[in-house]
Amino acid sequence: MTRPTEAASAGDGPAPLLDVDRLSVTFSRKEEPPVRAVDEVSFRILPGQHVGLVGESGSGKSVTSLAVMGLLPRRGAHVDGTARFQGSDVLAMSPRERSRLSGRAIAMVFQDPMTSLNPVVPIGLQITEVIRRHFDVSKAEARDRAGDLLAKVGIPDPARRLKEYPHQLSGGLRQRVLIAIALACEPRLLIADEPTTALDVTIQAQVLEVLKELVSETGAALLMITHDLGVVAGLCDEVNIMYSGRIVEKAPLCRPLRPAAAPVQRRAPGERSPTGRAARGPAAPDPGIAHPGPAVDRRLRVLTEMCEPNRRLHHQPAGTDPRGPSRRALLPSARCRRGEPESEGGRPVNLLHVRNLKVHYPVREASLFGRRAGTVKAVDGVDLDIPEGHTLGLVGESGCGKSTLGKAILRLAPVTEGSVTFDGTDVGGLTGESLRRMRQRMQMVFQDPLASLNPRHSVARLLTEPLRAHGVEFDATTKVRELLDQVGLPTSAARKYPYEFSGGQRQRLGIARALALHPRLIVADEPVSALDVSIQAQILNLLEELQREHGFTYLVIAHDLAVVRHVSHEVAVMYLGGVVEQAESETLYRQPRHPYTKALMSAVPIPDPVVERARERIVLLGDPPSPVAPPSGCRFHTRCAFRQTTRCHDQRPVLRDMGDGHRVACHWADAIAAGTITAAPGPATVGVP
Repeated sequence: MTRPTEAASAGDGPAPLLDVDRLSVTFSRKEEPPVRAVDEVSFRILPGQHVGLVGESGSGKSVTSLAVMGLLPRRGAHVDGTARFQGSDVLAMSPRERSRLSGRAIAMVFQDPMTSLNPVVPIGLQITEVIRRHFDVSKAEARDRAGDLLAKVGIPDPARRLKEYPHQLSGGLRQRVLIAIALACEPRLLIADEPTTALDVTIQAQVLEVLKELVSETGAALLMITHDLGVVAGLCDEVNIMYSGRIVEKAPLCRPLRPAAAPVQRRAPGERSPTGRAARGPAAPDPGIAHPGPAVDRRLRVLTEMCEPNRRLHHQPAGTDPRGPSRRALLPSARCRRGEPESEGGRPVNLLHVRNLKVHYPVREASLFGRRAGTVKAVDGVDLDIPEGHTLGLVGESGCGKSTLGKAILRLAPVTEGSVTFDGTDVGGLTGESLRRMRQRMQMVFQDPLASLNPRHSVARLLTEPLRAHGVEFDATTKVRELLDQVGLPTSAARKYPYEFSGGQRQRLGIARALALHPRLIVADEPVSALDVSIQAQILNLLEELQREHGFTYLVIAHDLAVVRHVSHEVAVMYLGGVVEQAESETLYRQPRHPYTKALMSAVPIPDPVVERARERIVLLGDPPSPVAPPSGCRFHTRCAFRQTTRCHDQRPVLRDMGDGHRVACHWADAIAAGTITAAPGPATVGVP
């Protein structure tokens, strides 16, 4: 079968389904200069073709799709160019004509399902509303069709789910509902705007598989908008790279991209840069009146130089680093990128010692007396040791207990059982002034900096507030300048407010606030989950630099194994309240032993289309079981491709040492590693997509 891309290149293929020509979008406000968000963008999508639109946040991807859909505000947005769908210019249509087109011929899957779905309307009604708007069918027929759609996108028990509300579904199920709504009228073109950004890697893999199967089944063309090249590598026929409002490269996805794609490249969990750390480049230019071309060329030239295999020292050009033109970024090799902590008798000194930690929450009936109906075992018997100056990466799906464990260590969540020892002191026995002094040495970087920073306080006040709370004497101007310099922000940021910063800059402010009291332990809870991959690299590099300079000890919590590799000495994998595998970082990535760890690694997309489409993948079906009623025996056996009829169902495995400090909680870890037990058909499917 000839692919649409091949037919088009031959000159005798079908006419384009969507033809965007010189599309430009300019936003303007009173007393502010206009902002050119999209600058003469052109691309085509053939019938049945899958096209990727990739770039960082602010590059103009979503604005391009909203312009094509006619969803930009009438006031303040000026659109030029054409967007022809089946020969008709969508931009020249009246609102009524576009309304008939949207949903029926062109449909869109939005990034955040919680803001896209109506929170007070059942799921079934939201799907049937779309069907009845475009088709003359009865309520019963529309409801049957809605149930079929939910079943098609892999939602179990669709009859029950039709009656539920969005808040009763997990993130992955809500995203599947959006896909079902978009495909309800069998559109010719489906636009998916970052459909998996906020999801765990395992749920992301599920949603991508569903999306791939459904668009292939219906024959719909697909425009996939994302900041992750790994997502489009296994899904799209062609990719367009956007940067600062312009398309800087377009090519069929049959080979790795040229250096123009460097800002959005993402490494797989088993890969490492030649320097042993994530590349650090100049910040993306803000869109504005001036043509962004020179800024684009300068940044891409810098990034290309940084990717040279043998480059060890990179001098950033003037103006690209907020700390000054003479700033130099030393890129150490993998062998020397982390300093070794102090030790006693050749063994590292443990700063944090956690034993049999449990955090259980009661579940009460919704009645007058609120009787106890069950127990949520958020954390259930966790042992951890973090040596001084080391970084422990804690990974797992949402709901596995990672964040609860981090809060329990800092006494921000009640501990049901177990002990937390910090620098030789039992944290659980501290109260009052002694607990306050201990918290001065243990700080947290929260996942959402915008929610954790007071929007009414200036940066200067936010950074000095911890010092005032603990009665530390300081010179405000000097201290604020010092903290901003440590996280790579200019001194002028002190007068601004959180909303005036980008996501990456706000996360730097959260780190600066945690550094104010000179702590010894920093718990970083999903510090980069909401950031672009290039901004992730900047934040991770910053954490490494601070650790080398000040000897901080980190507990880095993430759901993505690829994120923690560059900063972690050791990695612990959590599933449903317990640690299932723990080992040194390089050992775990080179030879994962637990089936769940293998699935996490397999779920991370690789930005090489040849590798991504040929490799074997493990796709876990469904969400993790409820911690209120966890499965008997091994808690992972309900989703495990390697489960056996004996022991897995009735015996809970203990975390045992497999040698060299590699600990695994699996009955059959040795047999799986030796190949004597292979994957069986069942809840987890293994194969080549």
